[in-house]
Amino acid sequence: MTPVGALQTWLAKPVADKRRSLRYHLRRAWNRLLPRLPVPLRLDPGIWWIARNDAVSDDLWQGTFELPERAFVQRVLRPGMTVLDVGAHAGFYTLLASACVGDAGRVIAFEPSPRERAHLRGHLRLNRRANVTVEEVAIGDAAGSGALFVFDGRTTGCNSFHLADVRGATPITVPIRTLDDYYARGAFQRVDLVKMDIEGAELAALRGAEQMFRALRPLLLCELHDKRTAPWDYPARHIVDLVEGWDYRWLAFDDESGRLVPVAPSQTSFVTNGVAIPNERRDLLDG
Repeated sequence: MTPVGALQTWLAKPVADKRRSLRYHLRRAWNRLLPRLPVPLRLDPGIWWIARNDAVSDDLWQGTFELPERAFVQRVLRPGMTVLDVGAHAGFYTLLASACVGDAGRVIAFEPSPRERAHLRGHLRLNRRANVTVEEVAIGDAAGSGALFVFDGRTTGCNSFHLADVRGATPITVPIRTLDDYYARGAFQRVDLVKMDIEGAELAALRGAEQMFRALRPLLLCELHDKRTAPWDYPARHIVDLVEGWDYRWLAFDDESGRLVPVAPSQTSFVTNGVAIPNERRDLLDG
């Protein structure tokens, strides 16, 4: 296609597509020319984010980062609620939840990687969020410690205890705790939403949180991704089956519309984020 033809094709696209295209090419140019220079972004709902040269910041810059999931969080959270962000990374969902629950609410962010935790704390200071507690631990099914593989470069969101390929990652020893331990010692009396994205450790973390889920009945926003669970030797379906046993119903974000659709009992493969809702809270499926 000639340059003129390419320009005509681009001009014929919807405004939203043109905006995404411009953001994409601007971000690529920035990463190529100034890869070590972070840039501040203003994101909905009024969040300041320091965009570094990583995949999450790329998606935030381009306006494509987990839009249905973000809309769901903003729809269900209300002032005064309590949120657990398990696998907080640099803190986007921590900041989003903090803004939604307000000063009367509370967010507890769990992040074992010192580098990501430093970025998380920086974002909290930048946004003046005083309703967030940061816990310097990983979440699992038993208290102890483990070797967390922390990636260099752009794939900082893929840190994990088990990887199919450890090249580019450095192991560091981090403490592991269970959510049931936190619940038993009174660290929280209510939990309204648990967001969990911990690169395959979800099954262990949920096994260590059964008492809390059965007692407090929070919503769960959780990664269901067979590629992430494979190094842990289980399919993502096991996460679905475990939580369904607590009288929850699972839904997943449709790739095309972004709407929540029921997870079929026959579904055996997953590459998505899922939402688990207590069966007594079917009102949350409305709207």
